[in-house]
Formats: sequence, C-alpha cells, structure tokens
Amino acid sequence: METKRKFDRVDCKVKVFVGAEVVAGRIFFDAQDISVGGLYLTSDFILEEGDLVKVAFQLPTDKEPFVLSGLVQWTNLGQDPENPKKAGMGLKFVDASDADRKRLQTFVKERLG
Repeated sequence: METKRKFDRVDCKVKVFVGAEVVAGRIFFDAQDISVGGLYLTSDFILEEGDLVKVAFQLPTDKEPFVLSGLVQWTNLGQDPENPKKAGMGLKFVDASDADRKRLQTFVKERLG
C-alpha cells in the first residue's frame, strides 16, 4: 500500500538532538530521511505518539543548525515485515518558519536532482 505524502522525502543521515519532557535532558537520534514537513528518526527508544519535542540538527550542506519543535506523528517498532524502515518514529515539524521551510525545501530539491 503506497502512502501519498504531502512533501517529498529524501535520505538524510544526520544526528538529531532531542529534548522532551519525558526525557531527562537531551539525547540524540539518527535521522533516516527528511522532508520540509518532518523527519524520521531511527531508534529502539521510542517516544509516544503525540509527544512534543524540541529537535536540533544541522544539514550537511548548511552552516546554520535548525532548532524546531516536532510532534511524534507515528511510531514503528520495526516488527512489520511490510515496513522496510528501522524501528523509530516520524516527527512533524510544528513551528518551522518560512525561512526554515525554504532551507529544507532547497536541501530536498538538491537531493532529488
């Protein structure tokens, strides 16, 4: 079953620092892919759907880091044989500025060719 996405998504292997009320301090996750609307974080440590977190990351082509709020939209325990993604969670950016979205869009377009 193919899902129609609102935004194009591209592979992006970067460290993402995450802070949440449910997490003592900040921890980091590995991003698997990213779009203008959010990113997918791989981890065996899964937050709850609906958790709001602060994320900080820097794209390989950017000098300035992003610091955004992300909402955990969905989780993947890595046990579905039809889902090729590693265990992790999908985050939706909830407070990206127009400038942030433009930077993300530029990155995605460059990766798509």
